[in-house]
Amino acid sequence: LVGLSPFIAVDRLGDTAYDIWRLGAALLKANACLGPQTTTGFRRDEHLHYVYGKGGRPCSICSTRLQAQREGATPWGRSVWWCPGCQS
Repeated sequence: LVGLSPFIAVDRLGDTAYDIWRLGAALLKANACLGPQTTTGFRRDEHLHYVYGKGGRPCSICSTRLQAQREGATPWGRSVWWCPGCQS
């Protein structure tokens, strides 16, 4: 949602760290009592998430093929999906 790589180090976020934290807190709050989790604001199953679980499919924003790494391949032990076109 903020156009950053999921692999960027937190200490490189600078002044944007607080804005990212606020966005994350707002998403958690909005999703806590609304039923299925959504990051797009849409409630249709195929449109709940921008990239989550969609590795190999085209990005809905820029059509770049979405990338994925499973939990064993990430430094934090969690699966991650991202768009190399939107999240540079």
